[in-house]
Amino acid sequence: MIFSKNSLSSEKRAAKVYRFFPAEAGRAVNFRKENKTLLKCAGISAIAALPEGVRAEKLYASGKTLFAWCDDKKIYSSEGGAFLAHESVFAAAPAFCEAFDGSAAAPLFSDGKKTYVFLSGTLYAANVSPFTAACYAYERLWIFGGGKLKFSAPLAYDDFSVRKDGGGEIEAPDGAGGVLALVPFENKIMIFREQGVQTLDVRGEPTDFCLRDAALFSEHILKDTIACGGGNVWFCTDAGTYRGKGESFSRLQAPEGISARGICGAYAEGCYQLSARSAAGETYLLRFKENTEVFRAEISDVCGYGNACVFLRDGQACEWSADGAPLVS
Repeated sequence: MIFSKNSLSSEKRAAKVYRFFPAEAGRAVNFRKENKTLLKCAGISAIAALPEGVRAEKLYASGKTLFAWCDDKKIYSSEGGAFLAHESVFAAAPAFCEAFDGSAAAPLFSDGKKTYVFLSGTLYAANVSPFTAACYAYERLWIFGGGKLKFSAPLAYDDFSVRKDGGGEIEAPDGAGGVLALVPFENKIMIFREQGVQTLDVRGEPTDFCLRDAALFSEHILKDTIACGGGNVWFCTDAGTYRGKGESFSRLQAPEGISARGICGAYAEGCYQLSARSAAGETYLLRFKENTEVFRAEISDVCGYGNACVFLRDGQACEWSADGAPLVS
């Protein structure tokens, strides 16, 4: 690492600021700016234990409950204590959606073949068609599966019967590739595809719903990087990181010295947090703020959990900790 040490101003001060420059071997990171000074950041600590020999591969959150899909293909849940296993098996990391049953959350998991709902601490088979992408918005559950976009009756996440004031289906042509995610934004559902974004205006009656193309990309959108927060939608393609309002998107400039491909992202703690990997195989955590923070961190997943951000490292769910383990082992 290459760095220079400079006084904060022309005044004589004991405090010093370390200014870092890119180097062929990498970039000095894991510092944050505070009151014109760069401070070394805290490490991370495990927040919930998994059974011995079990490793988490994907994190999800709903209210006070943190979920993990693990290498034994099961879903585990934790409400602050140790993770508890549920017997349902998903061959691949399932799509997730936090629906609502009245005022109670009804988290849904589906691998495109079956759907389960988490209620009262237990996973049950749900009366919802299998899906590969879903969102709960405007009092309806929206799911994509079998080439169709379906919506439930208002305030009834498991009622998809087609009738007036009920559920329905919308044809969704796939000219821009398969559907990756459904994201509520303002009065629309944003449909992220492999190489484009569509918007579905859902104001008024179902007969008034209007689907249209919003953006096309020559490169592929990376599914696990899609997030919404701070009045924007965020995502990565093979070429970089984008931010937008639903109709137009701008590419964000990468921090100096960092060239990395997005792995996964989430909006938490007031910013978009992105795990990315460089061509050399190094992983970073980028926190997009007014001044983007960059951390050299061995993180494989990022998840918003309440107002906090949790990470997946070495198969364990972790959080920031003042005296936690270093971000890089």
